[in-house]
Amino acid sequence: MRDRIIAINTGKTAVALKSTDKKAGPGLSEMLKSALREVETTYECYTPKVKAEMICAGVTSLLADAALGGGVVMAAKRISAVVKSKRALSNIRTSAANGEKANLADSAVLLNADRLKAAEAVLARTLSDEEKKAVLAAHNIGGARGFGSYTGRDIAEKGRELKKVKTIVIDERRSLMENGITGTTNTINLKYGEKVRVAGQKKMGDAFEVGNKEKVAEGLAETKKYYEELASLKDSDFKKVFSADQSGLATITNANEYGLATRDSAKLLEKMIRVNDLDAPSSYRRTIGSLSGLIDEYGAMNAKKYSSQLQYKLYRAKELRAELLETYYTNKYPDKYRELDFDKMNPKEQEILSTIRVDIQESRKVAEKNKWPR
Repeated sequence: MRDRIIAINTGKTAVALKSTDKKAGPGLSEMLKSALREVETTYECYTPKVKAEMICAGVTSLLADAALGGGVVMAAKRISAVVKSKRALSNIRTSAANGEKANLADSAVLLNADRLKAAEAVLARTLSDEEKKAVLAAHNIGGARGFGSYTGRDIAEKGRELKKVKTIVIDERRSLMENGITGTTNTINLKYGEKVRVAGQKKMGDAFEVGNKEKVAEGLAETKKYYEELASLKDSDFKKVFSADQSGLATITNANEYGLATRDSAKLLEKMIRVNDLDAPSSYRRTIGSLSGLIDEYGAMNAKKYSSQLQYKLYRAKELRAELLETYYTNKYPDKYRELDFDKMNPKEQEILSTIRVDIQESRKVAEKNKWPR
């Protein structure tokens, strides 16, 4: 048996499993065949590597569980898990190659090794050891509840876990979540679904790479349909998408980056506050703080390697922050006409607002030059 396992691990020709005589009972070979029949798996249809994983999973279960009389059952489950995971990985790789989002049902059945391969397919790059640990750690958060039933807090914690690794940038964290590699948010039926959003964002990304402003505008128009539909959802469905946590805020940020005008993105926050019965001042402060962190992150990334798309995202984040900051201070210090009474603000607040106003004017000059929407 030791020679058999070594052969499997090294990929060399394996020694045949020896069957016992009838008096001693069935051997591992016969039990494995029984396990394969149990899951209706045609062994010959798989690659040598997958065959080895199937056998290894089955042998491990049989050795551990045969004494308890459940070897075939456990081996069948293990082999079935390997088969399902391999099929899912293949599907996810195909979706990624076609610029499509992964089927969440596939993401749900990935084993750890295949989950990491799927992450690399989705991100189109190789993961470091540190990144692999972060992906699995994020995936395991909320595991007791199971796939499809994560809470808002689970989703937020998954995002924070990924953020600990600086090399997993915000768009990659978002992609890992949206493709179900580390977890996913609640989904609802939409006329303009994820395919429309993903296709539009891909068109934008490709257009930014070659400097095609017309194609950028086309991509924005496509994703705008998706986010406008989200904005018009009835309160019960809106609450599922724009939950009272970091996930809801991230969706607002995405909407602002990919199609919605700044004022319309700000209205999403207003609606999120209303349907979730949140405290408005603290929600504004939290969102403004989150945007400031995002601006710092985009700025640092752009400083290392200039990107017109990063410049665009930086500008959009600054626009939304400026809009929300004006609204926050107007609500806090209104005059009799419900306009901002600047003189009521304390010196520190005046300085903050003035700095943001100057900064956004500079960003708007770049936006006008590139014909970016406000």
